[in-house]
Amino acid sequence: MSTTENFESFKRFHLQHLENGWIEIVFSPSADENLPSEKHRFTINDLFEFLELAVKNLVHTDVTGLIYRLGNTEANGELDYKTVLSEAKSVDEFRAFLTSLNTMQVKIRRLRKPLISIVEGDFKGTLFGWALMADYRIGFGKTTTVGFPESAYGIFPGYGAFNRMVDLWGIDFALRMANLPKNYSLAEAENLGLIDNQVSNLNEAYALAKKWKQDEVEIDYKTKADNRNALSSYHVNTNFPNVSATKSISKHIDKPLNERLSFESDQYLHVLRSETTFALLRTNYYGIRNIQSKLAGLNKEQSNSIRKIGVVGAGMMGSGIAYEAARAKMNVVLLDVDLAQAEKGKQYSQRITDKQLAKSEITANQQHALLDRIQCTKSYEDLFDADLIVEAVFEDTELKSKVLSKVSVKLHKNAVLATNTTSLPIESLASATQRPENFVGMHFFSPVERMPLLEIIAGAETSEKTKVFALQIAHKLGKIPIIVNDGPAFFTSRIFFHYLLEGITMLLEGISPDMVESAAKNAGFPVGPLLVLDEISLPLMIHVYDQLPQLHDAQRKAYQYLRSVIEQGRLGRKANAGLYDYDEQGKRIALWKDVRLTPSESVHDEADLQARLLHIVALDSFRCLDEGVLLNTLDGDIGSILGIGYAPHTGGVFSHIDQFGLRNFLSDCQRFLKHGEQWNVPRRLVELADQNFKFYTDFQSNWKTDVE
Repeated sequence: MSTTENFESFKRFHLQHLENGWIEIVFSPSADENLPSEKHRFTINDLFEFLELAVKNLVHTDVTGLIYRLGNTEANGELDYKTVLSEAKSVDEFRAFLTSLNTMQVKIRRLRKPLISIVEGDFKGTLFGWALMADYRIGFGKTTTVGFPESAYGIFPGYGAFNRMVDLWGIDFALRMANLPKNYSLAEAENLGLIDNQVSNLNEAYALAKKWKQDEVEIDYKTKADNRNALSSYHVNTNFPNVSATKSISKHIDKPLNERLSFESDQYLHVLRSETTFALLRTNYYGIRNIQSKLAGLNKEQSNSIRKIGVVGAGMMGSGIAYEAARAKMNVVLLDVDLAQAEKGKQYSQRITDKQLAKSEITANQQHALLDRIQCTKSYEDLFDADLIVEAVFEDTELKSKVLSKVSVKLHKNAVLATNTTSLPIESLASATQRPENFVGMHFFSPVERMPLLEIIAGAETSEKTKVFALQIAHKLGKIPIIVNDGPAFFTSRIFFHYLLEGITMLLEGISPDMVESAAKNAGFPVGPLLVLDEISLPLMIHVYDQLPQLHDAQRKAYQYLRSVIEQGRLGRKANAGLYDYDEQGKRIALWKDVRLTPSESVHDEADLQARLLHIVALDSFRCLDEGVLLNTLDGDIGSILGIGYAPHTGGVFSHIDQFGLRNFLSDCQRFLKHGEQWNVPRRLVELADQNFKFYTDFQSNWKTDVE
């Protein structure tokens, strides 16, 4: 289709003149020898060069239209977030750059010459925004995906992409695309009209482009629109900067394009300068990737030698751990008191893989292989050649100690023994084992196959070798691990209990349960404290309180209240009665109104209730840091987000304190001291406030530098 005449080469692009006055611009990043490590990234500077090149050529009267595509399918459009956020600090310069981009886009639109984009590969982020500039979009490639992952970090698709989506699909779907970090397969993309057609290869793409130019392609735009309208509603965290920014932009959609683009740029600059954006990226992007990078760097030879694990206890947690290990291609021995119970635990993996098979996510052979890796048993003898044994029985010190003692007797010397516990002291459990240096806590979260966090708890005698082994297991299982030291309820459970405690404390103050749950949701928590209590069961909360060495007055009051609710037969969701009411099928109806609680006559500011729920978790997280239970601030932020669902927009507990301001935070804690001893502030935190301390500067933690 193309000719080799009039070929031009630019820094990152090739331009070629085609037949009938068409031109083609190909992004060829391998031509740039200056940045070898970044040669595949499609940056906003590339977008600028493309627009310059397109405008320069499209203005010629003998140029009919433009086709553009990637010349290297390894290219990706993920933003270099650190660079972009750094550049956005120079407000005037960055705004001038965005204005130049906008000016060129307006020029291209006013020329009214057709643009065709060919989509192949990892076409997300800036690359997808680039593709959307076209009037006709063709996709091919079995692994091709499109979407805007940056919305997970509070950034909306900028550089004109959001306004382009409004023009293409209307404001409602544009808001969905801009605020939902979903990756769409090529089939999904065509179904929704994100691309217009898909083909098998590049030659077919060229052939289809030629037909479209000749007006010979029929596209069912109505069906695509119906598919978009049929999508179920979606929930976004309104505290994310991208959500508020795109809603603001949507109020200007009737303005001329140049004004709309200018307002979009202002909002984009605002988002890039937001502390919330920094916090989201620091925790959820760079923080997690840093952990993954360190895990990948561990001794691979030793990691690959982990072939077999034993799991004692085939309840929900043990069954989930067994599935995850089998999915990671490790052989698993799943033990319970009788074979039928162990087989029941294996059925958990059967149900998961049945669903995956129905969705064509795995093949029948893959399902059979996974299930074959799980051996059910009631004999401890089948465990003793395992590289790791995870005890996952009921959360009871006596029971766990009995099992650990029995298991540890015949383990080979290099085997690691772990306990899956939410709160029981590791030191106490370690005393029941033969080699406490080979013993470690591994706190999995439920459901194991969906929750990414693994909290590794080191006891006083846990060796470095054992900690490394636990990290290697986390890597094989695809988990994000944090390592904490032993202490009452460790880290995630401890701070979670404070969240639940504050919810109960509010009830006892006469605050309506509806207001408690509403405050939690509006603060950014995915689930309110009262619903959490019903889900985990009230007796379990009581059981955890029983494990703590001592309770202060607020905890005792909550404890006594929960016991009184349990005595009425209200145990939680599984009993169809708890802090919520349920119908006979177990469907939640409404919050339970406890007539014994006297409604408060005071007017409660919901902002204060939100602050209490956010602050109490952050305050106790600092206690964990100050006491040495938590080793660094980033683990605290990651653990709070992934482990307990702490309001995601904050970036985690320490990022929340930074955004709120430490002095303001302490002032609130002082005001809230009337609600109980949980609001006592450690002296060290007061000292840090006097130093105007911040836990982070941009992406760098200040904790070790300033404290050690």
